Amino acid sequence: MKQRELEQRAINFFREKKLFSEPGTILVACSGGADSVAMAHLLKKTTGIFSQKIVLAHINHNLREKESKNDERFVIELAKKLETPIEVMSVKVGNFGGTLEQRARTIRHSALYYLTKRVNANIIAIGHNAGDRAETVLHNLARGSGLTGISAMQPKNDRIIRPILFATRPEILSYLKLLGESFVQDETNMDLKYSRNRIRHKIIPELEKVFKGASRSIARFASIANDESIFLDNLTKQVFDSCVKVSGEEFIVDTRLLSESDPVLIRRVIRMLLMKKHETPTLSIVDSVLGNIKSHKRKHFQLGGFDFQLFNEIMKISPLRD
Repeated sequence: MKQRELEQRAINFFREKKLFSEPGTILVACSGGADSVAMAHLLKKTTGIFSQKIVLAHINHNLREKESKNDERFVIELAKKLETPIEVMSVKVGNFGGTLEQRARTIRHSALYYLTKRVNANIIAIGHNAGDRAETVLHNLARGSGLTGISAMQPKNDRIIRPILFATRPEILSYLKLLGESFVQDETNMDLKYSRNRIRHKIIPELEKVFKGASRSIARFASIANDESIFLDNLTKQVFDSCVKVSGEEFIVDTRLLSESDPVLIRRVIRMLLMKKHETPTLSIVDSVLGNIKSHKRKHFQLGGFDFQLFNEIMKISPLRD
């Protein structure tokens, strides 16, 4: 692979996915690892085409005493090499629930959003590649996710973009070799106690032996699933608007009308209800709510600390049709 080849593919990807809708500043999350270093180089070389400028951002989690400081120094030197501004933030990952990996991600994203205000950036670039996307699909599928979870990790999601989602890990390493660029290694990425690492180092390599290009195929499936999920979201909104009335913080649902919809859309309407109540809508929770609606034995039901009112006093409970 030639250096220019990956850069041209990046430009094509940026255009196809409409990553840059207007001129502005991109906050580039850079850990110093191979993916984020390659992403920083690609954005530096190509974003002039899209009237963008970049600012590197390094979040030091202070999880590895010596290595964390070395990573920070590496990214600072990278910023000098690329002649781009850099913001460094030192954080502490508290014990507020979830795995260490989940807590670090929450703190990191909060820090990045904070930095966007400091540098007046309108986009955050995250260095996920095609392999990461494949891992996410397998991880969410194994946990019982529906179509929405399978289609996660999209090229653009609100203010977050993933500019190297089109490239595989070998392609990224080859690109860095052509540039003569080094990167840092995070030893925790090899720790098999983390489920994603086991998928990355054990499951995907075996899949690649059976089906060459398996990671890219799974990533492509995620992209197709996202397109279909968006289509279903539009249909769901139509059903939601016709079946659900909002009264203050309560939702009044016409179950007779809702029952006339396809079961796929009924589940998605429930998911939309849960999301409006800031509940995490896993498939098991959605099915639990669906069971409560079908039983129609109570005007209220309690779930996840939230009280969902299905009917008000003037609307009688309508049995679901078979």
